[in-house]
Amino acid sequence: MKKHSFLFVSICLLLLGTRLPFSIFGNNQTVSQVFAETTNKEKAKKLYNTAVKEFNNGSETKAVADWKKSAKLGSALAESQVASQYLNGMGVKENYQKALYWAKRAYKHGENSGMAANTLGTVYLNGSKTVKKDYKKALAYFKKGISEGYMKSYRKLAYMYLNGYGVKANTTTAVKWYTKAANKGDITSEYSLGQIYEKGQGIKQDYSKAMSWYKKSAANDDDVSAPGVIESMSSIANLYANGLGVTKDYQQAEQWYQKAFNASQKEVALLKQNS
Repeated sequence: MKKHSFLFVSICLLLLGTRLPFSIFGNNQTVSQVFAETTNKEKAKKLYNTAVKEFNNGSETKAVADWKKSAKLGSALAESQVASQYLNGMGVKENYQKALYWAKRAYKHGENSGMAANTLGTVYLNGSKTVKKDYKKALAYFKKGISEGYMKSYRKLAYMYLNGYGVKANTTTAVKWYTKAANKGDITSEYSLGQIYEKGQGIKQDYSKAMSWYKKSAANDDDVSAPGVIESMSSIANLYANGLGVTKDYQQAEQWYQKAFNASQKEVALLKQNS
């Protein structure tokens, strides 16, 4: 009898739990609400991962659609991805207003906010017909991205110091931030450092350092679509052709020009495949 009574009470408590506040967690959620939230998080995660696979396979439009679904289920990371796609016009038409909308949503959630902060910074740095440039806001968001360890924000802050956008131009500071980004594996920053040293832009010209950074960037020939890879190959060829920082070597120059050409052909093929 005791056994049956205990079972009856347990069932009653379980049923009541769907109606009564879930007070043990210190809020007013019911068991059913907690269950629904957990289910939504699982769905959001699944949709997000599906979108990543679609994007990597060249189905950018499908990826954005699934990221939006994931975002509506509460994924801040998906919101950041949607914002990034609107910023870069990938899978959707470039739209800074929508990029701003989605990035602000992600940033507000505070989860993995580095990417959202970087998108917000980029929108305000570049500006558009619908969004006014605001270097002060851009600077603040890039610094927030850096505080979250987001690699691209290091590069963007370096770019602002290099060109004096919202701050006094300072190549030394720019090199510092580009180097931090490059040390984190940012290919574009490696190329940018090569350019600064080759041109002697605000610092002493150093062809040897330029060559070193160009070769680091060019080594990423498996990612030819990354800004700086093909450009670095051409720059290396140019240094060899003109004997800048190295012994003039036309054979090496020809080899690097060929590498740059092959990489550009590969990039064109990838663009056609994804279009």
